[in-house]
This record gives sequence, C-alpha cells and structure tokens, in this order.
Amino acid sequence: MIGRSLFGWATRSPSRVYYLIVAGPRSRWPSCCCCIGTPLGRMANACRDNFERAQFVGYDPRMVRFVQFSLSGFFAGIAGALYTLTYEIVTYDTVGGACRPTRCS
Repeated sequence: MIGRSLFGWATRSPSRVYYLIVAGPRSRWPSCCCCIGTPLGRMANACRDNFERAQFVGYDPRMVRFVQFSLSGFFAGIAGALYTLTYEIVTYDTVGGACRPTRCS
C-alpha cells in the first residue's frame, strides 16, 4: 500500500500509514461510547439482561440484536481494513477460525 493514494492522501511513508491506523480506532471510540447512552444502546442492554422483559415492554429484541450485530460488523470491517494496511496481505490463517484437531481413538 505504500506509494498508493487513499482518498487523495498518499501513503508513501510508513509513518503516514501508522498515523492513519492510529487515527482509525481513536476516531471511532467516541461514537461507540456515545452509542451506549442512546435509546438503542439502552435497549441493547435491556435485551441482554432480560429478553422477555424487553419484549413485554414492546420492543422487538431480535431487531435490536440485529442492528447491534450490524454495527459490530461495521466496526470489525474497519478493523480488518486497517489490519490489511498494516500487513499488506491477508492469508487463510488470518481470516480462518481457530480449529483444534481432534483425535479419533
């Protein structure tokens, strides 16, 4: 990635790539913290603590969990993009799940 342009911002030097990677999580941390105080964040806590009670109040816990899952996937995608900027390669070992070999006795 060094030498290529990212949104008009050239990443020729490794220090610029480093600052881009550091700025990514620092710029998203406040948005994650602010999400906790929103009604969606409070409903996510309610659905986590007591699924039936949140349903009784009138919210759809499955939809709340779906939205939270989508948000977590968005932030995980950003983290994966920053990871590829760091190592410049993505192999099967990187994206594959941890698998433990089993013995057949």
